[in-house]
Amino acid sequence: MTAEFELLAELHGDALRQGPGSEECTRQALSLTRLPADAPLRVADIGCGTGASTLVLAQALPQARFLALDFLPSFLQRLGERAQALGVAQRIHCCHADMRRPPIAPGSLDLLWSEGAIYHMGFSHGVRAWRSLLRPGGILAVSEITWLHTQRPAEIETYWNAAYAEMGTAADKLHILEAAGYEPLGYFPLPACC
Repeated sequence: MTAEFELLAELHGDALRQGPGSEECTRQALSLTRLPADAPLRVADIGCGTGASTLVLAQALPQARFLALDFLPSFLQRLGERAQALGVAQRIHCCHADMRRPPIAPGSLDLLWSEGAIYHMGFSHGVRAWRSLLRPGGILAVSEITWLHTQRPAEIETYWNAAYAEMGTAADKLHILEAAGYEPLGYFPLPACC
């Protein structure tokens, strides 16, 4: 692991969440999937960090089995500790891997979840690459940074155009999803508190 990633792990490892979102928003997004809470689902949380979303999902889907994937082993260790404390560890398999090459069999997932992480590989590439991992009727749930307004300060737009060329509006992202073969079920912007 590079010094940069070690610093990242040290800086964010004790935080409950490594990106934008909240438990309430995770539950809201899960409700949009319309998946039955008591079904024996196969779920992957890609870019799970220390497991903020994984643990909310594990509590909301008590019959589901989870693959929690992240590239930082210390984050996965923390997730394992938190899962043990909540009594859900037996249903969560922590996996140290690259999200670009997840060790997941094609067509095996009912739900692929990724909060605040898909931008690491690019939204367009991510939604296309992960499509094959879903079973027919499987659901992709991701959060993605988007423009909420058409009027933006020039310096902010310049920064994001350089930092993340895929920055776009929610409509842009929905179009990308549809072009990749998904049927959007819904979306919502994260509230300012997130």
